[in-house]
Amino acid sequence: MASVDLDKKVKLFLEPGDQLHIDADLLDLPQSLRFSGQGAANNQFLAALRSRFPDYLDIDYKDLAVDAHRQIIDQRRSELEHFLDEGCSQYQLTPGFIAYYRAAITYEWAEELFHYLIAYEICNGRKRPVLPADYYDVLGPVELVDEAAIGIIDYRRFLWNNFLRIMREAEARAEREQLSEEQRRNRIKPHIIAYLPDFIVQWDEEQRRGDVILIQFHPIIYHLAKRLLHSKVLYFFLAGEIIEDFHRSRFDQGEQRLAEFRQDNPYPEYTEAVEEVVRETSKFKPGQPAPDFTLDDLQGQSVSLSDFRGQAVFLDFWSRGCAPCIMAVPYLEQIKQQTQDQKVVFLSISLDASADRWQQAVNEHSLTGVHVRSPGGWQAAGAYPPIS
Repeated sequence: MASVDLDKKVKLFLEPGDQLHIDADLLDLPQSLRFSGQGAANNQFLAALRSRFPDYLDIDYKDLAVDAHRQIIDQRRSELEHFLDEGCSQYQLTPGFIAYYRAAITYEWAEELFHYLIAYEICNGRKRPVLPADYYDVLGPVELVDEAAIGIIDYRRFLWNNFLRIMREAEARAEREQLSEEQRRNRIKPHIIAYLPDFIVQWDEEQRRGDVILIQFHPIIYHLAKRLLHSKVLYFFLAGEIIEDFHRSRFDQGEQRLAEFRQDNPYPEYTEAVEEVVRETSKFKPGQPAPDFTLDDLQGQSVSLSDFRGQAVFLDFWSRGCAPCIMAVPYLEQIKQQTQDQKVVFLSISLDASADRWQQAVNEHSLTGVHVRSPGGWQAAGAYPPIS
């Protein structure tokens, strides 16, 4: 089962055995789409849905109260579910599609609960919203393990953010716990012991450095997944984490996890997906030449990565619509100040489709360094492993 993009305006839903025929006016998408063959009903409904509803809510988070935000996302969820219910009677939708899209609606809504926190901070001068104590209680009925949701990007984000929430709640509880003598001897702070809900710690050998134990939240989330997930969802999630290791150049950790994954994983398609990424990212190991690219800068002049051969180059892929990218701007500017005597080239590659919006964002945030644009990311970002 897969969701396929023809371009930014058209998505297809395919199941094993589907034979889909498409007729369309490319200047009038998705309204002109017509499907025939096996799988046609699912995709005709999907085209109708995307004509009626935008892919994402355009929410103004400036001074947006918690209750007002909930009302917005609850209304969208209700409208999407109603549209799907009507579609079940009007189209011959397959059970697989119905399950998939119901899951997509649920996890889009659930993930927006997490997204509200970071979006609010970005739009309100890093001021944090005041959340009621029961803010996350509404997530109770949302399934943590849902095989119908595998492949839905919001489902993976939901799992990751939910594990992060569990970790932080455990940290808060651990701050109130009395440390044991062994924990004090190993210089463990209270929040470090809290990466499992019941405070059972399984230390990895690679995390031990003498008497000091160094813990980062990525290993914590990996262990949480192994404790709380099971069946195909577990290996779907672990495969994504291993892929992330290689994308972020955590090669040693990724290779250790992959060795275990190869032994335990009963789903060969996930092993194949990971190994494909391993082959692609191996060219980014230390000592390998960086793939070259040429793009236009703010003045329309061509800039190539090879122009800076022999220098240290910091590549920053970003876009105006990427909330974490914008949130990281002050920290990136600090790094630039700290390294200004070290002749580091900061090369920022915008993935914005609009040149005007790109230039506005550069001016709005007073961004320094060398700026080029790769619309859609095909040339430059496509040559480098994506990091989100």
